[in-house]
Amino acid sequence: MPGFKANFEHNLGKEVALERLRSFSDKVREKYGAQISDMEEKWDDDGNLFFGFKALGMKISGDLKVDDSNAKIDGNLPFAAIAFRGKIESEITGALKSALT
Repeated sequence: MPGFKANFEHNLGKEVALERLRSFSDKVREKYGAQISDMEEKWDDDGNLFFGFKALGMKISGDLKVDDSNAKIDGNLPFAAIAFRGKIESEITGALKSALT
């Protein structure tokens, strides 16, 4: 399965960044509600998020890792969505920037 990556550096510290990102899925639902379904998210004890959803019927999944100065997403795309990888990475990076600035 092809992958995608998004990365955003921040200066908030891990705890503040996590606090802001925990509401991230609500913002995604607000903005893309008509285009996504089956949204799943699970935070572990270290503050890592494992997520999945369907966009236009295609399953997208990945994980978000946050540390004191960086938020990094690694995800998986179906082959049918490979043409949209750049747009997906750009949208996710923009969303991270919006949440962390």
